[in-house]
Amino acid sequence: MRAVIPHFLSKAPPQEPFTPSAQHPFPRAPPVVGRIVNICSIAAIKGCAAGAAYTASKHALLGLSRNTSFMYTNTGIVTNIMIPGGVATKMLQNSKVDPDELGTEPVRKGSQNMPGICDPNEVARTILFLAGVTDLNGAEVCVDRGWSIA
Repeated sequence: MRAVIPHFLSKAPPQEPFTPSAQHPFPRAPPVVGRIVNICSIAAIKGCAAGAAYTASKHALLGLSRNTSFMYTNTGIVTNIMIPGGVATKMLQNSKVDPDELGTEPVRKGSQNMPGICDPNEVARTILFLAGVTDLNGAEVCVDRGWSIA
């Protein structure tokens, strides 16, 4: 974000002071000059989805995304967050990590009632939606088949 925000801000037109009137009681939103969609993980909102370092990093990304959405809301930069649950990818199959049983057993037990994993195409469609809509800023959209409520 450090690289793209200055670029986005350089495209923003200067804002004129707002004076409310009967016809225009609220200020107009600035034109959108940049869109950010951060991909977190269900670990950003649940502590039982992964290891400690991964979970902490996803909590940090969620906080950074919320802060960016708030701090740049009047600049035309739109920031939204997509929070996927399990996604059917080859990431685990290709992983060289052999997780220990002590760390994976609580996650496995907590996942017994989970409704399955997501189709990567559905996740991609959600990202495209979040990147395309202009009146949505600071949204946190879970694409997880209900993992976040389990």
